[in-house]
Amino acid sequence: MKKIVCAAAAGIALLGCSDQPGSKPYTGRFKIDAGTEYVALDTPSTIGGACTGWSAVEIRKPGQSAGAIQNIICWKREGDNLIITSGDGKRHTSGPAALWTD
Repeated sequence: MKKIVCAAAAGIALLGCSDQPGSKPYTGRFKIDAGTEYVALDTPSTIGGACTGWSAVEIRKPGQSAGAIQNIICWKREGDNLIITSGDGKRHTSGPAALWTD
């Protein structure tokens, strides 16, 4: 779990420093590497703790629609940013929501 949350933090931190304009609409997918993407779902997270009231994230292989990993991290949107955290709230990262696309 720690490795997955760290990968999310690193990916968002790197992209958050990009000087790309926020022209892409937020639609829910963020590619971490060639074999992993995060999918921000429009369903409540069931993790609890710091994720109470936030939405669920699935971790999947690109193109996969079933068998994804859930209940590790959650997300919410604040203005133009998407924030991801874990149930314990120790990993709290944010980045432009425009980078999350289909």
